[in-house]
Amino acid sequence: MAFDLAVPGYSWVEHLASRGYRVFRWDPSGYGDSDDPAALDEPPSSNHPVSRTVVVEPQAERVADDVAERTGDDALHVICWSAGCSPALAFAAARPERVQSLVLYAATFGPLSGLGLTPFDPETAITNFVGAYRLTSADDVAVRWDDMIPVDDKTAYRDPEVLDTWVRDFLASDATSSQRNPVSVRVPNGMLADSYDVLLGHPPYDAARVVAPALVIRGVDDPETNTRGQNLLLEALGSTDKQAVEVSEGTHYITVERSHEAFWEVIDGFLDDHG
Repeated sequence: MAFDLAVPGYSWVEHLASRGYRVFRWDPSGYGDSDDPAALDEPPSSNHPVSRTVVVEPQAERVADDVAERTGDDALHVICWSAGCSPALAFAAARPERVQSLVLYAATFGPLSGLGLTPFDPETAITNFVGAYRLTSADDVAVRWDDMIPVDDKTAYRDPEVLDTWVRDFLASDATSSQRNPVSVRVPNGMLADSYDVLLGHPPYDAARVVAPALVIRGVDDPETNTRGQNLLLEALGSTDKQAVEVSEGTHYITVERSHEAFWEVIDGFLDDHG
């Protein structure tokens, strides 16, 4: 939903297409319209976190090769969000010839921060205390988002229709959601586990091997990322052409908040410079 929300004026995909780009939105396994790993049909405790970077990155390679075959364009502008930046960085490191530019939106990096991922023993593998997936309800989504917005009037940051649409489409993304009370979505824990590894200093990619022009961007009110981590990621990247930008009045979900046009404008300029 972050890339193609069904609210007029909020589809990033449509916005980029209107600027002349051919846009491909892709769901890794366990998300959206892609196939679900078999572990999602078992109790969470029966398996380790699913859809980790080591599994998702080869999927990204297949997607990139398919797009190249369809379009005749060998290189892509890659845009990723949040924990999805881990497989995108792994892909950019493994297939530099496929990446024309890289936009890292709300990427987690650096020391442990506000993600709430700290176990009692930081040396304990995250697979020991999280299962294959977690269940997320509509209330969970709303509370998490509301807690990020630093004003009492949440509509100052977010159109009410945006939240309603986000929740509706989120619940519809899991065909089994209505089988549980409360209605909830099985969310793979692989990206959560990867984020934990990233924040502990051993990410599932070699940032120094990423050489594409890179934009690291976040909303200033995003509690799940921070300026320090953003700057550390910028420093770690092997790219010679790289920049970090923070956009005001935006949380982890800035691309579907009222500041989304200012956010998109920064990225439009970056893409235009590297077209």
